[in-house]
Amino acid sequence: MHEQPNIRIQRSIGFGLAATLLFLTIRAEIRAAPASAPKRIMVEVRDHAQLHCLDWGGAKQPLLLLTGLGDTAYIYSELAPRLTGKFHVFALTRRGYGESDVTKEGYGISDRVADLREVLDKLHIDDVVLVGHSAAGDEMTAFALQYPQRIKALVYLDAAYDRADPETPQPHMDAWRKLASHLYGGITEDDSYRSLVERRKALTNLFRSEYNVEWGLALENNLIEVSAINVDGTVSNRTPGFVSAAIREGAKAAKLHVADVRVPALLIFARGPLADSVLPTELRESIRRDEHEYAAYMQRYEARIREANSALRIITLDSVRHYFFLADPEQTATWIRDCLRRNLTRP
Repeated sequence: MHEQPNIRIQRSIGFGLAATLLFLTIRAEIRAAPASAPKRIMVEVRDHAQLHCLDWGGAKQPLLLLTGLGDTAYIYSELAPRLTGKFHVFALTRRGYGESDVTKEGYGISDRVADLREVLDKLHIDDVVLVGHSAAGDEMTAFALQYPQRIKALVYLDAAYDRADPETPQPHMDAWRKLASHLYGGITEDDSYRSLVERRKALTNLFRSEYNVEWGLALENNLIEVSAINVDGTVSNRTPGFVSAAIREGAKAAKLHVADVRVPALLIFARGPLADSVLPTELRESIRRDEHEYAAYMQRYEARIREANSALRIITLDSVRHYFFLADPEQTATWIRDCLRRNLTRP
């Protein structure tokens, strides 16, 4: 398969300069395409929106990977090929991100469920294993409650949270914002970067420091998908800010409870603390207090889930963090394969 460029140029001045920058950008930034590169599919859903899917092929049982907030299907570039021995693996970029269309509306839970249903219909998938990271847990839970007959199993990758739970601890946001600024670096007041190189450098530091993840194929491919290069060479997020805000508000308003799910499900929680070396001295006390309070909350939260629905299987990882599937894609694939084989498949 030939390598395909995929960089969006923001056009705000004359065509000549934009064309020149486009040429230079295509030469400089071409997404990595190994032998296991997936097939690209565009699926039209309601209101004529086009949603971007990747198809890695594989065995008969369909498995659809759903992304966390801000990521695209390419974030699974390292996990997906490890699952094709047991599943036919797809990944979906939800509307508003990457190559999927940005629309004015359509980001509430009911909208996301409708998009997911139409994608499955267009791909001729009757029943599916859904595997989702972070914010994808909301649409997984909502879809399973509305269409349980179409779910073979669910796997939540640090995604099975109750966004409207009043008991959720409130963090010291000022300290976390300062920590994010410390880890990122290079970002300007208008949330843009001086170049793609600078953004890559900042994200490399963030993922290494906060998630113990080294830069690799998945992060590189995802970076190219989520970035828009402006005509002056600066780099901004391709997705407008209102999209993520609408998704967050929609999840809170839906008041979903994973314990209500009555299909086979595996819940993986990643609760590892930040390393001392990551935390500036002046932020350490606030961050550690937040982590301690959240750990205590999560113990209560998991106990409530087990009490309400003993059929759900829970794995708690105390030494890894939110992007654990990038830190160790082989182990994550093993958990998915083993749990589906032993506990989650239905006749």
